[in-house]
Amino acid sequence: MSIQYVLASDIDDTLTGDSAALHSLAGELTRLRDQGALFLILSTGRRLNQVMDGYESEGIPFGDAVVSQVGTEIYLPPYAVGMPPLKEWDELLHADFSREEAVSFLSGVEGLEMQPEKYNTPLKVSCYLDKASEPDAAADEVKKRAAAAGG
Repeated sequence: MSIQYVLASDIDDTLTGDSAALHSLAGELTRLRDQGALFLILSTGRRLNQVMDGYESEGIPFGDAVVSQVGTEIYLPPYAVGMPPLKEWDELLHADFSREEAVSFLSGVEGLEMQPEKYNTPLKVSCYLDKASEPDAAADEVKKRAAAAGG
């Protein structure tokens, strides 16, 4: 049988949130994968090791690919803690991204707070706007800067 379906799904509050429903869904997705009819992509802000932990602790169905760190890392099985992301994707993103420029781009946005380094990677700059006194104004400033930069 050939792949009939490709499903890409977030994990948190999409697959998770109702453990009974996830258990039922995971069984069906696993059945389709075992038949070769489904290619499952898990797309998440989690790190790979957190996805792998979720297979056991949360009953998350096994993915044929994991797109993690909000799209900045792609992994293919066999998964292993500490494995590097897909080389071709990593090289493509590194060719046009400067973490220093990204941090500088956000500098001075009123109320913007950088997230702890554990939530950042060489290709991802994460921040909070929800603690700003005017989060909508802060978000608008980021949008304005992005538009001015051609993004």
